[in-house]
This record gives sequence, structure tokens and C-alpha cells, in this order.
Amino acid sequence: MLAVNPFFFPLLYQVGLGFTPIQSGLLMMPQAIAAMSLKPTMPRILARFGYRAVLVSNTLIIGLLILLFATIGKGTSLWLVVPEVFFYGFFTSLQYTCMNTLVYADVSEEQASSASSVGKHDAGGTGGPVTPRTY
Repeated sequence: MLAVNPFFFPLLYQVGLGFTPIQSGLLMMPQAIAAMSLKPTMPRILARFGYRAVLVSNTLIIGLLILLFATIGKGTSLWLVVPEVFFYGFFTSLQYTCMNTLVYADVSEEQASSASSVGKHDAGGTGGPVTPRTY
């Protein structure tokens, strides 16, 4: 679900809410700004709460935020949509960053290259078996 949302939101804004493509694109900016603003705070969040707590609670938060998008209609004020998009961008970036760095969580410097190859193998291996099944 997370991977399709960057394509879903412009569709929601243009088809569902009647915004122009420019307005739709501008409504994507808070999500990108939030994602970038998370990066400096990420190490402190993980150090304080740990991967497990962050990933579990963040998954629930993202689920609630996705549910909140169902309440948006043509009459919804942009003052309500923009903060929702901002928080969605923040927590989505947190989720992706946690999942992508999890492979390095308990790895020493000597094992870093091995962990890097595991991360690359895992990322490459997940798309391969799925592709033939979808055709």
C-alpha cells in the first residue's frame, strides 16, 4: 500500500477533489518536506525507542493516517489536508528508513560489507520471483 500512494494521492486530488495538476503537485510538497525533515531526527528516535517499537507503532499510525484520507471530500479545507499529508510523509519516511537500515542495526564495522551485500541481495531477490507470477 505504501508504494502506490505517491501515485494515488495525485489521482485523489485531481479526480476526486477536482484540483488542477499544478494544485495536485503542490499538495505533494508537504509530504516531501516532511520526509526530508525526518532524516536529522531519525537516529534519536531509534536510539530512544528501538526498531521494534518504532516499526510497530509507526505501522499503526500510518494505518490511521490512511483511514483519515477517507474523510477528505470536495468541501474539506486545505488547512486540514496539508497537515495530514505532512504527517503522512513524515511517518512513511520513518517506516521506509527503519526498514532499510534494519539490516545494519547490530552489525560491526567489520561485518558492514557483508550486511551491505545481504541488503542488496534481499532487495534484488524480492522483485525477481514476484515478476513472473504477475504476468
